[in-house]
Amino acid sequence: MKGRIHKMQRLSMLLFCLLAPCMLRAQTDAPASLYFDLPLLVNPARCGLWQEDMEPFASPQDEETPVRKTLQSVQLNYKNQCAGAFNSESLRILSAAYQARFFNNRMALGAHFYSNTLNASSMRDISAALTYAYHWDIAADENGNFLHRVSFGLQAAYRYWGYNTANMQTGSMYDPSYLGGYNPSLHPSQDEFPEKHMFDAHFGVHYSGNLGDRWRVNAGGAIFHMFRPHSGLMDDSRRVPLRWAAYADASFMLSPNLRTTGQGSELGFTAFYGYQASEYAAQRSYTIQAGLSYRYHFSADLFLGASFLFRTEQTFVPQITFDIQRFTLCFQMEFNANYTYNNLFAIGLSYRF
Repeated sequence: MKGRIHKMQRLSMLLFCLLAPCMLRAQTDAPASLYFDLPLLVNPARCGLWQEDMEPFASPQDEETPVRKTLQSVQLNYKNQCAGAFNSESLRILSAAYQARFFNNRMALGAHFYSNTLNASSMRDISAALTYAYHWDIAADENGNFLHRVSFGLQAAYRYWGYNTANMQTGSMYDPSYLGGYNPSLHPSQDEFPEKHMFDAHFGVHYSGNLGDRWRVNAGGAIFHMFRPHSGLMDDSRRVPLRWAAYADASFMLSPNLRTTGQGSELGFTAFYGYQASEYAAQRSYTIQAGLSYRYHFSADLFLGASFLFRTEQTFVPQITFDIQRFTLCFQMEFNANYTYNNLFAIGLSYRF
């Protein structure tokens, strides 16, 4: 009997060792792609700016054909680990968002949901948030189209993360009265694998500007986890570390008539830096991303784009974007040169109205 108890203890220790990296990783945020993942996950100040992300030049801006305005958007994204696309033992990320602008486009409200599950929901990271943003047009042209704008965003968030312990075997499942000692009908002790419910806040600033006739520039920064809620499942003194993010991108019209006719091509450049602190030096993480994109606009309502992004840890991220009549469909892959099992396939769909 003692041998069985020791065997279960060794099994419990093995499970803990396997899950420990997930526990540590869950206290840091997954890296985000600037123009694939929900804008609300990158910077709360981008709430309500999804139209400008997708249509920086293609909407005509002269007096005869004024810029097309969209006040609301819905976005759905799905990611899955390539090696386990048809297997429940894989990483799956689902996110959804709704955004709306009002008060003459100066304010925006947004809501989003994010779910990150691993290994048949053995680990679950689920969050939901409400976002408010204010957009201040510093300068505008004679037609009322902004030339320079600064946006501020504040986000209130709820987050849950924990483990589904239904398939685990621990010492708490030992029953002396049960034949063999191990009773699979007993659930692991909740004290061994607690859950966490956290409330948090995030803040961001975003700038959009037109430089000359052919350049469009965006830049911004955000700070996440300002409340630093307690996060450790095994150690309640641990708290979610602060995360900072900064980015900049520029779009250049290769076709001089793109702004007036809605037809032509543009070239884009992106850069992103993210850093998440920790009281443990080994868990501090930073992300550097750089990318290049190309879009060809067949009309103001139709474009096809391709982009390529390189991220730290030798991760390569190609993406294809197709936009028609305010629907945007994106396909993205993430290839890691060091760990083939970390490769991801992603698809996103959005609608602006």
